[in-house]
Amino acid sequence: SSGINAEYGGQRQVFLENMKKASELLKGEGIRGLIETISEGTIPGYYLNDVKKTLDLLEEIDSDCIFFQFDVFHLSMLGHSTEQILELFDCNRSKIKHVQVAQPPHRIEISSPGDIDYTAIFNHFLAHAYTDDHIGLEFKMSSYGDASLADDLLDFLKRF
Repeated sequence: SSGINAEYGGQRQVFLENMKKASELLKGEGIRGLIETISEGTIPGYYLNDVKKTLDLLEEIDSDCIFFQFDVFHLSMLGHSTEQILELFDCNRSKIKHVQVAQPPHRIEISSPGDIDYTAIFNHFLAHAYTDDHIGLEFKMSSYGDASLADDLLDFLKRF
């Protein structure tokens, strides 16, 4: 045996080794690194296309400067409901330093109706003191040029 993990043509081992090296460099600079699960349909062939795989690698990297980027859009696209996403959040809170949000399945603004109940998500974040880390809005407007959508989004965010 060559010692190379056959999974994804050895991607796991290469990724693990690179992240361990990167964590030392980041630690020296006081920078946080993030790894993210991305749904298979978004980037076909992307190695970290499963939450368990991502969290297992994070544990194996074992660094105090590498964290989980908790992407609600991708978790939903992988089949997780709002309730399952909140459970994943609670179980892994100490590993999360950044949350990304967009409304599935079209990656639109979170104030629009869709698969995820963002009122429940944001209320949960506030109730569980997710106030010292970041939330990124990574979406495309469902209708460009419609200023009311931007107003709706701002009104939605002001509630939290």
